[in-house]
Amino acid sequence: MTGFLLFPVSAGILPYYENGLYGLLLFIFALQMVTLGKTPFGDMRRSKLLLAVGAAIASVGIVTCFVPEIFNQIPRILLFLCFGPGGILLLLQMFFFKR
Repeated sequence: MTGFLLFPVSAGILPYYENGLYGLLLFIFALQMVTLGKTPFGDMRRSKLLLAVGAAIASVGIVTCFVPEIFNQIPRILLFLCFGPGGILLLLQMFFFKR
């Protein structure tokens, strides 16, 4: 749905709040981390530490979605830290490990 709505945004028909999209991505990432234990660094057992980190990321994502300009660069930095190194690690695993 979000991807579909970006077409009218690029045409200038709908207004766009950039950090709102970042907050939505953070919330979805944290929801997957808390419920499934899946992170970009691989599958992890659901522990109290993983639940606490996931809850913190989800709360930053929710606040970012609904309160404009409260976190300026934090959602962008969190997304980079969550997906950047983890994505590179998963790519290297795909190339170097057979299974």
